[in-house]
Amino acid sequence: MERLVLAILRGTGDPVHLVESDSRKGAFLREATRITGAPAVIHTSRIEALKLFEVSAITARALAPVATLLTLAESFLTHSPKCLFLKGEKLEDELTEAAKDWKMTIDRIASRSDPNGSILSLKEVRRGR
Repeated sequence: MERLVLAILRGTGDPVHLVESDSRKGAFLREATRITGAPAVIHTSRIEALKLFEVSAITARALAPVATLLTLAESFLTHSPKCLFLKGEKLEDELTEAAKDWKMTIDRIASRSDPNGSILSLKEVRRGR
């Protein structure tokens, strides 16, 4: 849902691509996009099954640990998009695990809505140690 809010806030311009594997949620997002006029394209698919297209940012909330998110999004990382992941109190453990296979520039932003949460901003993400 937060991705739809981003599309609404963006207004006009290039569409926001929303990836949702659950067809019922995808139908809801399509209808909400139609009603709001948000510039969004809904992909009812898993991210690893999508055909590649260039993106400037990748977001995720409550989907998977950081290392798994990066693996799922790996093919979309070729143009160095920013990754913004909403994470909880296990963030440090997730970053330690991700550092085994990934190099990245990390910025942690404190959540305003969850005292245990953070927005993890990653740049220059690439495989390697």
